[in-house]
Amino acid sequence: MKHAVRIGIILPSGGTEPEYYRAVESAPAEARLYVVISRCGADTGSGDHAVESLIETARIDYLEDAARRLARIGVDSVMWACTSGSFVIGVERAHSQAQAIAKAAQAPASSTSLAFAEAIQSLGVARVALVSPYPLEATELFFAFLAQNGIETVKSRRLDNRSGWDSALFDQRRLVEICLATDAPDAEALVVPDTALPTLDILPELEQALGKPVLTANQVTLWEAFRLAKQQPPALGCLSRLPALPAR
Repeated sequence: MKHAVRIGIILPSGGTEPEYYRAVESAPAEARLYVVISRCGADTGSGDHAVESLIETARIDYLEDAARRLARIGVDSVMWACTSGSFVIGVERAHSQAQAIAKAAQAPASSTSLAFAEAIQSLGVARVALVSPYPLEATELFFAFLAQNGIETVKSRRLDNRSGWDSALFDQRRLVEICLATDAPDAEALVVPDTALPTLDILPELEQALGKPVLTANQVTLWEAFRLAKQQPPALGCLSRLPALPAR
């Protein structure tokens, strides 16, 4: 019997699991998804998108605990599915975070922020437009994270969502309108972070309307999860054009 690829996802809170389940069900090969929830930073009154809360959410010991739960299940790859909980600590520490998760989970691991960088670079893109769900301080840290990976943000728009739950409830039609209005002629792609923000259903519409790659948090997270497991990912917009890694 052929081995079903086993994908582990660590989320900082619930809300977007349906996107992951639906996408994995459409994968070319048989796949199983295992979601565990990591502890989040305390809301100090400014929402969990406040930088001080995000830094706590990014704590390696929190993520190691979640990764050990996936190790008991046995998975082929693990993704820390939180953009802000990975870029808030900078590129170097984001890599250290992913390495700690991989060791605890006993499987290859990465994070959504690192997957954004990998996907953008794999597409040969250097300039992006950004729709940021975050408040100003967190948005500026994401600008810096992209810049550290050689990616320039040429235009941006903030939604100023105080928390992941605000993102999860954000109206998708309004999001489409904002994404279209945020595009710029010199942007080679549009980037929409935050795994709490449902985006997979609107990807085809956005890519067709803009005529350029659109990269969103849950999209790049799933792409990287399957890539690390050396399996063909589900259809994920522009990333479907990229060659898969050799099969296991």
